[in-house]
Amino acid sequence: MALVAGLSFTGALFILFMSCARILDRQMEESLSNDLRRRRSAGEPFSVKAWKEEHGVDSATTERVLQALALLAPALTGALTLVATS
Repeated sequence: MALVAGLSFTGALFILFMSCARILDRQMEESLSNDLRRRRSAGEPFSVKAWKEEHGVDSATTERVLQALALLAPALTGALTLVATS
């Protein structure tokens, strides 16, 4: 029973973390495209790199953190399963 609960918990954590990564990516892309449209319509030059630096966005770091959490979920679940069964 504890093993089934642990596997279910692992799946739920994985889905949660991957969903968060997708939501963050979608929000960042939407914000970027809105700023791009606004600046182009105003005739201002636009640089994606400068925009990311201006807003403090480092998508690679965010992806790495969420992937690490998704990969850490099975280890956490295993530890919780061992604690629950002892």
